Amino acid sequence: MSRFAQIIILACCVAALLCAGTATAMELFSPGDLVVTGSGHLGNYTVEQAIDGDWESRWVSRAVRAEHWIQVEFPREIEFSRVRIDWSNADTKGSSVMISLSNDGVQWVDVFEDFVPTTAVSETFSFAPQRARFFRLTSTPPERVSQISILELTFDGVKVQEPFLKHVGIGSGNGEPWLPSEGERLAVDILMPIYTETFTWALPADQEPTLMNRIADYRDWFEQVVGHYVYENYHLVLVDVPLSRDEIDGEDTFWMTPSDVWRNFTPTGINPSDYDLVWTLWAWENIPGAGQRYGGAATEGPDDTPFMSFSFSNLASRWNEITALMVLEHEGHHTWESLFLDAGLSIDGRPPLLGMPHADLLGTLLDEMIRLEPGFMEPFMSDEEVMQYHDDGTGSYKTWPGLNLQRGVNAWSYRLQSRENWMKVAEYVGKTVPARGDIVVQPLMASIAIVTHRATEREIYLPVRVRDQGWHIPGVTVTATVDGEVYTLEEDTINRYPEIRMPRQERWSAGWDGNGIYGGWITVTKDTEAIEVSVKGQEIDETFTIPVNYIYVYPREVVLDSTLVYDTNVTPEDGVWTVGENGEYVVFRVPIEGAKAGKIKVTGSGWAEVAVSANGRVFLAAFQNQLKEEPQLADIRPELLQNQEYLYVRVRLAPDYKRPLSAPSVAEVTSLKVDFRHYTQ
Repeated sequence: MSRFAQIIILACCVAALLCAGTATAMELFSPGDLVVTGSGHLGNYTVEQAIDGDWESRWVSRAVRAEHWIQVEFPREIEFSRVRIDWSNADTKGSSVMISLSNDGVQWVDVFEDFVPTTAVSETFSFAPQRARFFRLTSTPPERVSQISILELTFDGVKVQEPFLKHVGIGSGNGEPWLPSEGERLAVDILMPIYTETFTWALPADQEPTLMNRIADYRDWFEQVVGHYVYENYHLVLVDVPLSRDEIDGEDTFWMTPSDVWRNFTPTGINPSDYDLVWTLWAWENIPGAGQRYGGAATEGPDDTPFMSFSFSNLASRWNEITALMVLEHEGHHTWESLFLDAGLSIDGRPPLLGMPHADLLGTLLDEMIRLEPGFMEPFMSDEEVMQYHDDGTGSYKTWPGLNLQRGVNAWSYRLQSRENWMKVAEYVGKTVPARGDIVVQPLMASIAIVTHRATEREIYLPVRVRDQGWHIPGVTVTATVDGEVYTLEEDTINRYPEIRMPRQERWSAGWDGNGIYGGWITVTKDTEAIEVSVKGQEIDETFTIPVNYIYVYPREVVLDSTLVYDTNVTPEDGVWTVGENGEYVVFRVPIEGAKAGKIKVTGSGWAEVAVSANGRVFLAAFQNQLKEEPQLADIRPELLQNQEYLYVRVRLAPDYKRPLSAPSVAEVTSLKVDFRHYTQ
């Protein structure tokens, strides 16, 4: 029989099978399930890369003018009927194709042979269905070159892809997983101040989307784990006003403490104590004399508000980006511990684990996690591999490997909590929301405040999430309207982790066909009161209003000289005020003009006291120390500025109990200034 007749008969057989409605169930394999061999490869372009499910990798054969072959052994028999070859390009496309099948890898049957090359880079070859375990493709190179190259081999009814992480715990950055709610959920309002500039480093504008997407990634991960029990409501405060050295706790080492944040927010009218959790992020780069005491830490603020803060640096570095996520998750865990304690629940550091495991002790609890849930990190890590990081007190364990294990154990800690525990926390904070619906349409931030020295406008990056039970919803349009201007938010703005994908039909599938995250730059001004977000698509027509509070901060420096003197028993010489033991002093009266924050800068020599007053009669010491050539800074208590027309500043010799015996009996003030900050909303 001629080869042409064979092809005709084969095509008729395939057509008959199709008409008969023959269907093949999808077979799912990971690359590790397959044994792939071949005739050789060039450099790092190994033969396995032709069937790894990754369209960005490829096999390149050796540069030899000979037949090249690739063989795939499957773990069990499957049905072959059609094979697709995606060649890397037309120059490395085989000039001939032979397909052979075998049940034992010894006896082979040729099911397709073609010596008529086409111009297509992608080719599909069909033949009569046949069950086999072994597949072999043999091909000769084109005339112009001596090698072939294949992006991917695919088979009808067969799916080869990277291994899935089949547990809820690690996440992928691809979207929000969905688990049905049993009823109403705990709701927490989280204030998220982000200080974009400190005296050591400022966040570049082009890295702001990265930061927003990391926050979205964290929220997706948290909701993957317990979103059916808990609803986190984020309230963003972007603080652009540069933080000076004295606004961050410490002299040589620094950490943004709760008192720093509460004090810094007082003149803005924003009270962190109004929220259930406060998570503070601040731009930082270590410099001489200004190293971090902690990269991140958690404690409680005034009114026992659970608080955590951590610094972030150049997010263009993938390592810094991952580190920021790890710190956010770890310190965020501590704030949940605080809420559990406040609600009367336990924080456990050793078995039996009845409450929330302590974030600092998770390494000591790995054996208990494995006992209660064997394989909780598979296939990312076996139980034996997990135990290499178990802290048994001997110091012989391996260093924590990074984000994935941390996410796994943190997720396990949250999953350990029963619905009843989360509802006890809900009773404590006093807020619940309805059960999670199928469709999640939500801006990442429920409200936005901007504290900035930019007088008229600021660009911000706005993410919005749109999903249906974790599934991507195609054909959705997301817009943001600000002061009459309409912005279209683009899809697929969040970074993905392609090696970590959840399986279809098991937990969630967002990220397979689309991201479900939309984002883009929008401009808000001092007149902006709200952002209207519109989400439209098939059976979706929703609008959200995000309140905007634009707080413009501008500085004003006042030099205290003879023109501002209110009361004195000394006179300056060449602008220098000298005060001594005989009660010499000078009081200045400074117009406030609506200032809500202020700092005194005093320079000179000797030991002096600088005190402030709202009425010129009762003074509170702001500075009692040795003067130096460089300015010494002292905060002005905000209540002394509220509803006042003037601020009174007094300078005199520091009291005896503040001065060492060897201190001079006079002090000279060579410069005295007040830096005011005005806040307009």
